[in-house]
Amino acid sequence: LLSRTEALIGAASGYAAYPGSAGTLAETAFLWALVRARVAPVFEISASDAAPPKASAVKPIALVGKVWQDVLSELRRAGFLSLHELNASTVVESAEEAAAAILRRITP
Repeated sequence: LLSRTEALIGAASGYAAYPGSAGTLAETAFLWALVRARVAPVFEISASDAAPPKASAVKPIALVGKVWQDVLSELRRAGFLSLHELNASTVVESAEEAAAAILRRITP
């Protein structure tokens, strides 16, 4: 699980998590932990491919499905998630919305 998670985190520009089981929750919680520790993977934002990077931002997390809203609410209520982790995450209803949400966050 750890090597798979490390490989996925490093290669992606953003993340989409779908309803799953304990492994999905563990991988998503790992992303939130990286965001909290301020060591989350970042991507460089620039106006064009030729321009030097202007800023860095945390890679976005799209959570697909209504179940994630309940998960976020409960984890926030219990004190497991801060506003910083919540701000890195967006709940959407479909794969298309996930892709659009990620692209909005990574496109200058």
